[in-house]
Amino acid sequence: MVQGINETMSSYQGMDCLLLAEHNLLREAFIIAMSCLGIQQYMGMLPYLFNSLNRIWTQKEWNKKYVCTMSGLSNLFSDGKFLKMSYHVMKFCDEKLMSGIKEYGACDVFSIALLELIIPLFLRLLRCIHVLWRAEIGADLLPKAVEKAKSLSCMELDHLLEISDGLYTIDSQEIFRENETKALLEGTRQRVYNFIGLCITIKGAFPKLLESLSVGNAFTEALECMELRHLGKLIHLVVIPLVKHCPVEILEWTVNLLEPILLECEDRLHGTWFYLLYKRQPHNLLNYGNLVGEDEQINKTRYKLLLEFTRKVSDLLNALELMEKTVAPLHEDVKPICNKDTVSSQDLNSMAPPSFCSLQFQQMMCGLSI
Repeated sequence: MVQGINETMSSYQGMDCLLLAEHNLLREAFIIAMSCLGIQQYMGMLPYLFNSLNRIWTQKEWNKKYVCTMSGLSNLFSDGKFLKMSYHVMKFCDEKLMSGIKEYGACDVFSIALLELIIPLFLRLLRCIHVLWRAEIGADLLPKAVEKAKSLSCMELDHLLEISDGLYTIDSQEIFRENETKALLEGTRQRVYNFIGLCITIKGAFPKLLESLSVGNAFTEALECMELRHLGKLIHLVVIPLVKHCPVEILEWTVNLLEPILLECEDRLHGTWFYLLYKRQPHNLLNYGNLVGEDEQINKTRYKLLLEFTRKVSDLLNALELMEKTVAPLHEDVKPICNKDTVSSQDLNSMAPPSFCSLQFQQMMCGLSI
């Protein structure tokens, strides 16, 4: 362990990267400890680890050098150990939380206090990954390895679609071993989505963990630059669990979070299906990602992506409909503010607002019929 730490420190000598060196050392020490210590011992290390990592991410020097600019992010993701160490710590937390929920039906692995340390750190890293997708391919704003990682062959994408409802594990995916950066970015994004989705199911997660602007902004600020498959993953792993487990008392917060996501889905489905129905091929200007292959193969892959995304949105609308049925009885005892003797039943019906799902369906279907 000492030898590994010495090697890490020596690689940063002469560089103004002490914070990054400390960041990688903390994660590396934790990964080594996981392989040597018992569960109680390394679980006891987690509060110290995440406190220290959050301290690094909130320092002005760190944000100025690595987070606030595209060149800074390029330097951060050019570091060979940063993304790899981050992924493995994230994978550990995700798998521990998932196994705890499956075995006990609730989280007895991570306390709410510990999750309050983990979630902000994961969201900060996720926002950095989201920003990478704002840079255009070929604009020379990103390291070559990262820019290459944003491109997918049709074979790679077909493989991702096959495991779309499962978790992406880079250790077992032979097809991605030639490009480790691609595998790590894909795996990290999905692990964060899944971790947040699992946290939603934990009793007490609201309002301490998730009802905040930082959580909502981490997802909604990046909607326009998300590839179709990434938006589908967000819906499947985060948004649908949120709708299914949202407490009634924060319904307004949930609706505010859902609104930009549903509008983005509406724009994409309208534009894509309209073009497909009338031009007989998927629109090549929409964000399918940077696909590599023959034209015919790319068109087939885009069609698969569109169908997969449409299914995810359909699942979301079904979840919203179930949520409405659950919430509606809670409002049945509310007394009307008007005098029913002076208002006709037709007037009352006209005053009833359309359901959230119905409104979205109407808007989407009207757009397709134009």
